[in-house]
Amino acid sequence: NIISFDTFELGKKYIQINGIKYLKLELIGKGGSGKVYKIISNQNKIFALKKTKIASYGIEYLHNCINEISILKVLKNKFRIIQIQNADISFIKGILYLVFEYGDCDLEYFIKKNLKSFSKIKVLKILWKQMLESVYTIHQERIVHGDLKPANFILVNNSLKIIDFGISKPIHKNTTNITRNFQIGTVNYMSPEAVLFIPHIGYNKKKLKISRSSDIWSLGCILYQMVYGQTPFYHLPLMKKIQAIVNKSLEISFLPINISNLNDVLKNCLRKKASLRPSIPELILHPFLINLSTVNIALFNLLGKHA
Repeated sequence: NIISFDTFELGKKYIQINGIKYLKLELIGKGGSGKVYKIISNQNKIFALKKTKIASYGIEYLHNCINEISILKVLKNKFRIIQIQNADISFIKGILYLVFEYGDCDLEYFIKKNLKSFSKIKVLKILWKQMLESVYTIHQERIVHGDLKPANFILVNNSLKIIDFGISKPIHKNTTNITRNFQIGTVNYMSPEAVLFIPHIGYNKKKLKISRSSDIWSLGCILYQMVYGQTPFYHLPLMKKIQAIVNKSLEISFLPINISNLNDVLKNCLRKKASLRPSIPELILHPFLINLSTVNIALFNLLGKHA
């Protein structure tokens, strides 16, 4: 059904992007990268609108957004990847508009609300497998995400999808690494090899080279958080945390877990030497996920409540 929007009555709630009309329903997110609204199109479809004032974040942010759009085009209709529906930049207003499929909540919120429910091993396994499947999709396309964290996974109809490709980069042909002049990311989920290239840390002045293994470390940190309630070294102040992440002789604490093969997954993902970490296919085939099917399983039903 086509909805008729009265643009005069709706005022600022109405927005048109590339000729498609939308109505803002509610503000659902506000942070460092702008505002996110729940919107409805004139064809009665619900989406999420990310609206950013470019001038507030500088040219580097604009480059990241353009990078994200180009990567999302490569990943169009790919398994477990958030889909972009519309995008436009108004240079007159200095605003970037990105329209995505709408999600129920992100994994960060889901973890906070349902942390105790991860004792239900099936929930933990399903989320882990879906995370692996989403990252496998981008790795198959030779893309390293570079900033995996719970907030960058979103639940769409009870199924996890990966989002936010602003700092992601393709792996060039004839190599297994991506390069950056410096590292951007979230320290709690950042691999040792990536931490070395944080600006002002002073460990290394060369270009950053990281591989798919860096994403594996980040996935391990997310799983660790789901199991223990916090990321490795969460209790340390920033500089000591950075030192702990890169210190090869300082081991991560793994408390006993009464879940078969889970500790083995955690320990392998969180190996400080990148070349020793498993690949996504190896993790999917790991005994921890044996006999698990994610087909027609609703996470919210398993939990007995909405996230």
